[in-house]
Amino acid sequence: MILADSAIRSALAEGDIVIEPFADEQLNPNSYDVRLGDEVLSYEDSSLLDAVRREPRHRRQKIEATGIVLYPGVGYLMSTVERIGSRRFVPQIEGKSSIARLFVSVHQTAGFGDIGWVGNFTLEVTSLYPVRLYAGMRIAQVIFFETLGRVERPYAGSYVGDAASGPVPSRLWKKCVP
Repeated sequence: MILADSAIRSALAEGDIVIEPFADEQLNPNSYDVRLGDEVLSYEDSSLLDAVRREPRHRRQKIEATGIVLYPGVGYLMSTVERIGSRRFVPQIEGKSSIARLFVSVHQTAGFGDIGWVGNFTLEVTSLYPVRLYAGMRIAQVIFFETLGRVERPYAGSYVGDAASGPVPSRLWKKCVP
């Protein structure tokens, strides 16, 4: 089941959901709008990213007041302003329809947050056309799923604390070195 606005509010009050900062005007009937953070990370040499043997070099930059232009064929790692998470529910992020209608994709496949994870969602952003985005704009929405059964192993991965803050590059190469 997906939580409705009243259930999201109750879970926030009970400490079962974290949304920091929370703004009531961003709460929808069954989701919560999240805003685009002010940092962008892009890979310096995107001609070949080695997932296992070499850390991809990346460049981090701030989004200025004039925004940032996204170009086709380039992947951008961005993040939400809001820290989101839950010890009881599964947060899932999806792009907003208004962003999708500009042919901007805000995530490729990493749309779920595990129970126990709290952090800024890293967004894997691509666009079909050149598009200008602005820090602070509503970029996506988070829905919360109720789970069945008792969680025996809450999230204990490598994306915690500072490693779940701002846009975070892949750490696969650290885990898979043969």
